[in-house]
Amino acid sequence: MITRKKVYVVGDCYQEYGNMFVENGWVTCTYIEEADLVQFCGGEDVNPSLYGEDLHPTTYYSATRDEREMKIFEAAFEMGIPIAGICRGGQFVHVMCGGKLFQNVGGHGVRYGHYASLVGCDDLIHVSSTHHQMMREGAGEVLMVAQESTFKESMGEPEGREARPASDAERDKDIEVVYHKAMNALCFQPHPEFYNVDHPCQRLYFLLIEEYLFNDYNHTTT
Repeated sequence: MITRKKVYVVGDCYQEYGNMFVENGWVTCTYIEEADLVQFCGGEDVNPSLYGEDLHPTTYYSATRDEREMKIFEAAFEMGIPIAGICRGGQFVHVMCGGKLFQNVGGHGVRYGHYASLVGCDDLIHVSSTHHQMMREGAGEVLMVAQESTFKESMGEPEGREARPASDAERDKDIEVVYHKAMNALCFQPHPEFYNVDHPCQRLYFLLIEEYLFNDYNHTTT
């Protein structure tokens, strides 16, 4: 008898995310203690005070949600359960692992998406793009970046304020996926749940979960 992995979905998109996991052979569970994976969902921005920055005019967060999900993240880590996040969930997990966010970027709030590629691979994968914030480099192992570097344009910020302050190196890429080995956590900005099981974006998500969260590979630790 094959034992299917169990996922504990955190957030307001339980049914949508749960259906995606079920279609990929998983089982949803009610209690975190039963889970093989804790999955954080999309939604509001993350409170910038959690990564030591002031509130940007375009940032909208829920302190209640941040506090609730911080407790769940800490519980999952203490129990040794792998952690994954999608969109806001990925950004939240990135912050919990010591990362920071750009609070407002241009060109990523488009439903039709864009192309991205895994680091060290030339193959392009079409991914969704509905966020206005983005993970910053400096914590974790970057796994995938956007194909284009034009997404950093301003989204109408107040005069004299940069939409996305970035170094020259950071301007060359928009980070889409980050892995934090020390926390066994995967941060995935696109929305694989927008697609069906045959779409490359959804297939990639579950491949990365298996490779990075459930296999003992010697990946870079940062």
